[in-house]
Amino acid sequence: MRLITITFWCTIALNTIMSLIPTSSVPDVFNFWDKAQHFLSFVIIAIIGCMAYPKSWKCLAVGLIAYGAAVEIAQGTLTATRFGDIFDLISDGLGSVAGIFICLTARRLLQFAKK
Repeated sequence: MRLITITFWCTIALNTIMSLIPTSSVPDVFNFWDKAQHFLSFVIIAIIGCMAYPKSWKCLAVGLIAYGAAVEIAQGTLTATRFGDIFDLISDGLGSVAGIFICLTARRLLQFAKK
């Protein structure tokens, strides 16, 4: 398994843990506007995922949105200190699309520069 693939799955695991632990346990450095947190984390996950699975960006987009929904459901059902939020899921989806767009655009620019 390539290092970037391992990095992708470790990032998913870290995001899941950070999403489900009590908010009081989250380091202060991550304490900023909730919707921006969701958006930025999914931008990063999507970029890494697009690099790990370069031919599967459409499946990645669907998978990340499903993952975001699963996290929101888990927050609402498995934790006492978190709750699911449709606007968080929207932020997750927008971040996923933005990250994949950034990755695909960078890939095209690099291909263009090689010519």
